[in-house]
Amino acid sequence: MHCKKLYLPHLTDHQSLEKIKTTLIYLGLLAAAVFSMQFVGSLTAPQKELKLYEDKINLALRRTGHHLLKSAGDSITEIPPVERIGDNTWRLQLNHSFDYASLPTMLHQSMGQYGIDVPYEVAVKRCDNKKIQLGYHLNDYLKAGVVPCQDRSETMNCQFIEVSFTTNAAATRSPWFYMWALLTPFAYFLWIRFIKPPSHKKPVLTAIPVELVAAEREPLLQFGTFKLDFTGQKLIYGDKVHSLTFREAKLLHLFVTHANQILERSVIIEKVWADEGVLVGRSVDMFVSRLRKMLKDDPTIQIVAVHGIGYRLEIAGQNEDINV
Repeated sequence: MHCKKLYLPHLTDHQSLEKIKTTLIYLGLLAAAVFSMQFVGSLTAPQKELKLYEDKINLALRRTGHHLLKSAGDSITEIPPVERIGDNTWRLQLNHSFDYASLPTMLHQSMGQYGIDVPYEVAVKRCDNKKIQLGYHLNDYLKAGVVPCQDRSETMNCQFIEVSFTTNAAATRSPWFYMWALLTPFAYFLWIRFIKPPSHKKPVLTAIPVELVAAEREPLLQFGTFKLDFTGQKLIYGDKVHSLTFREAKLLHLFVTHANQILERSVIIEKVWADEGVLVGRSVDMFVSRLRKMLKDDPTIQIVAVHGIGYRLEIAGQNEDINV
């Protein structure tokens, strides 16, 4: 008895299998696009991000008002409650004149103390007609440490300080932008799958020699009783190892390689944050504070603030050369 071989075209036909595979990939990409659009839709409400900071913003502005009045010799005037006058704007009313030149530093320090890392704009307005008298953007202060019209005196008694936080750039884009962003890789897949002629070249696999990787690692930097593993982003003190973030490692590396030298704030921003264009968010002061906590185990090492200029890493008994 002879048995005939069963032929299943949907399983053995290579062309049919390719069509099934293509259909499944298409459905998967379509599902991913729908899911991604729903996720992107959640980005269209930047005020939700600020909602998390609402209480901290209130405290930061009240702290700023307190120090402004105190520096002006007023320690008894009551500070009215901070008002939220828009989705992204808060208002502080001060019924006493203050030094506008002190505002950027005090406000920036208050924001940093409460962990608020959202960029903002500041406007100082008259209480009687709400016209803007002075103002600046955070970037103005971070770039040069000064703001426009900082030397102008302001003698009015009642003034509003309004702080408007910049919304996420992603949230301001049209939904069509995300639609095109999602469809572009899908269109590329279709072009590769159905239009581009097949390539018969075998891929060439390349590997980076272990010796080359090891050679590219920067040696440990010895300063005081610490060792800095810049490549591995670690600070070593005896048996204790501190894990560093990318920015912390870059900042500490800059300090160590310029030990006992004054580094201007603008130089620090350029060297550590140059790949971001303009420093927004966390300040240099916050990163310095973190490094100080890690370095407190060695009393011969400290990061000293040089007023109006920047910072200096002081290492007792060591010159500017760092031992490797």
